[in-house]
Amino acid sequence: MKKLIVLAVAALVAAPAFAENMKWNGSAGWRYTRANDDDGLGNTVAGAGNNSLQETRAHHFRANIGVTGGWKDVEYGVGLRTGAGLANSDWVTAASSLDYAIGVEQSWFRYGIGSGFGDWAFTFGRQMNPFAYDHFTQGFFDNDVRFDGIAAGWKWGSFGITASNYFLGGRSPTSNVASANGGSSITYTEATEKNGQTAYFPNMQGLQAYMNWKFKDTIETMLAVGVYNWNKIENLGFTNANHGVNASAGYTAGLTAGGQVTPDAGNVTFTGVHQTQIYNTWTLPYNLAFSWEYVKNKRTPKFGVQELQVDGIEYSLALMYGSIKKAHDFKVGYAYGSKDLGSVINAFTNNRWVADNKGHMLSGTYALADNFELGLKAYLLKESSQVQAATGQQLTGAQTTQRNKSDLLELTAGVSF
Repeated sequence: MKKLIVLAVAALVAAPAFAENMKWNGSAGWRYTRANDDDGLGNTVAGAGNNSLQETRAHHFRANIGVTGGWKDVEYGVGLRTGAGLANSDWVTAASSLDYAIGVEQSWFRYGIGSGFGDWAFTFGRQMNPFAYDHFTQGFFDNDVRFDGIAAGWKWGSFGITASNYFLGGRSPTSNVASANGGSSITYTEATEKNGQTAYFPNMQGLQAYMNWKFKDTIETMLAVGVYNWNKIENLGFTNANHGVNASAGYTAGLTAGGQVTPDAGNVTFTGVHQTQIYNTWTLPYNLAFSWEYVKNKRTPKFGVQELQVDGIEYSLALMYGSIKKAHDFKVGYAYGSKDLGSVINAFTNNRWVADNKGHMLSGTYALADNFELGLKAYLLKESSQVQAATGQQLTGAQTTQRNKSDLLELTAGVSF
């Protein structure tokens, strides 16, 4: 997976590098997680103890295999991976009915050409996200996200621009439904178009400019500024969940008869997203690296029957030390971040740190051997907004003491070639 990420991103945001020979690559990994959830209500059930706490443990696996190649001015890549149909995760629950969930990870080809006015590259098909973003926190986009469509990159010296038009689904007026799972296919007639049931492709259009500066061999930085417009996505099922209490039911809302913790969640549905992004990363002496990212959604959604407009800002700060190049290398990192309920889309952001959560992430990786890594990651998160799930009103009085908290520990082992 790491090699696929490096190959795909570098080829889009940097000057085109044309492969001369076909190269195989792939990875396999195992993950064990333990999550503790506290709905903040402190409820107890007679003979059952604290009913507001829940612990979940799970085993998952992931695998991918791919090939890249090319000739003069042309490159291509094809790959398969495990996955359960989610854009931001290719982990599959071990020993489940999803064991054989395998999909196309990448299927793209690229035309690149150099000129006196910079280097150009045009990529078509299913591809990795070409935009610069924080790969450590994955606050905006998750590393596992793949898009279908067209991307273009231009680089001149230390300055570059990346643009894209990605298709998210298709809406046919005969069914009056847009579907991300149905693929980019539409059917219409002159009669249905005149009836006001327009056929269209929901899509995401992005434009990002970036600049690199190198001050000395051990200090360099990159600054990127981008805008992203998600068009007509209201029927695609992209929702963010809020875990506020239900005022009418008091603090017992969200507790099932069997005692399971099920926070009373309301879903925020996006009718359009227009995000601006600033991303900055630094390579520093002593094997240190620092990054920060800020994303603002200018079209924040309204939520609940009261149609409260929720906030739409995501930001993260991260510090990393070390690098993995050979056996016995290690790296560690720490991040703090916050994602408002209306800031990023859960289907495309870090699937462990979704919107309406703020907190800390700690990470450590050790290379037990060449291309064999052990990882440990911990998330310490809590609900960032305090909104009643049913009405969309801000919590008041004693209700403000309720805040959902999640602590997640993740152990991984994986190999790559």
